[in-house]
Amino acid sequence: MNPAWFGDQELIPHMLKVFGNRQITANVFILPLVRAENMDRKELAEKVHKMMEDVYAEEFPKLGERSSHL
Repeated sequence: MNPAWFGDQELIPHMLKVFGNRQITANVFILPLVRAENMDRKELAEKVHKMMEDVYAEEFPKLGERSSHL
């Protein structure tokens, strides 16, 4: 079961499923500080998304091959 809450999922049923698990393993990555100076929100989002994709591809190369979107 994927513990991420996304899309059109209802919150309460999702939380009941998540809390019903005995264990959840998470990978947490700390990215470098990003300064938003001279960037609009879309440029900032693109930059951070690219940084996340790069870390994801480095840490999970086989998974990254199957999906081009996080």
